Amino acid sequence: MRGTWLVGFILLGEAYRGGESRARAGKNAPPAAAAAMTAATTPTAKTGPAAEPATFESLLGSAVAAADMATLLAPFADNCGGEKGELDRVRCRTTHAYLRQMIPHRSFWTIVDDPQVIAVSEFDAAIKGYHLSVAGCLACTRPITIGRLKESRLLTLKVPDKEAESLRAAVEISRNSVGFDSLGEAKSWLAHSRPELRTQFVFQPGQTEWTFGTSRGYAMTLLGLRVFNRCTGEVLISRPPSTGLADMPGIDDGCGEDDGDSDGAGRPSGVRTADDGAPLSKEDVSRAMGAIRPEAFACFQKFKVPGRADLDFVVAGNGSVSDVRVNGAFSGTPTGLCLIEAAERARFSPSARERQRFSYPFFLRP
Repeated sequence: MRGTWLVGFILLGEAYRGGESRARAGKNAPPAAAAAMTAATTPTAKTGPAAEPATFESLLGSAVAAADMATLLAPFADNCGGEKGELDRVRCRTTHAYLRQMIPHRSFWTIVDDPQVIAVSEFDAAIKGYHLSVAGCLACTRPITIGRLKESRLLTLKVPDKEAESLRAAVEISRNSVGFDSLGEAKSWLAHSRPELRTQFVFQPGQTEWTFGTSRGYAMTLLGLRVFNRCTGEVLISRPPSTGLADMPGIDDGCGEDDGDSDGAGRPSGVRTADDGAPLSKEDVSRAMGAIRPEAFACFQKFKVPGRADLDFVVAGNGSVSDVRVNGAFSGTPTGLCLIEAAERARFSPSARERQRFSYPFFLRP
């Protein structure tokens, strides 16, 4: 069956469309064969280790959306035994060898809604909030069907720990906590925000096979992750740090339709304005908050006090911040004063309105 290797080259077409490579392979050679011949004759350049990306956004910028996990894994799972002709088998094996060499050096991203990914504890009075853990699951609940043999495999972002009690625990990759000022606020978050949390992974494909009990799977290489509220764009966890809201087209479909906090004008529930008329757009808030996020994180690094800081902004018509205050536990603290200094430097797009108000949360943590 030729579909696997053809789909593989469509997926990574940009890498194989170089005119010089095809010329070296012969003008009459098929595109797949030309790319494979080029790979066989061109030595791999040796480079030093890549620098660690400073932000999640920079990491994401060099990655490609992974629309089909089965296609990414097909070159590692198929053995080309189903090809009828010898030429087809040779072409398939050569193409798979090339893909096995190239794919692990490319980075991909995906947003996962697997129920195994995010686990939230019971309310912990000691931290006035919840403990969150993230499992490296690309497919831990519903296996992926791979290759012409239709093999079912689970996909993770680490090789499972054999001593763990469950697969989820075996591939846990992050533990965090989120605190609130009151029990009511915590319960509201659990009821309204927790169901909207999504996890975005950036990874490199791999061919590391594993077994855990009766389950079999492949382990990818984790490059970065972030957990965010799909309706507000608020980022709770990010490695490396994020500089703004998560704004993924289409991810917020259906948000605010039945939410009492929504005014029907598309206003995100996490960004609240107090004046009548059109509110500040999500994009404008994201840009302005992203610009001061490094300074806000610097406040945490300076004073080492974790928690959630809610900032109330008043924005003038010229786009400057005319007033900003910190609510909750950070009010009047050195961290709070540091955050105010950072927030006062935020700039928004000018507006015909004299002033606009909104609240924005910053989560301070390592």
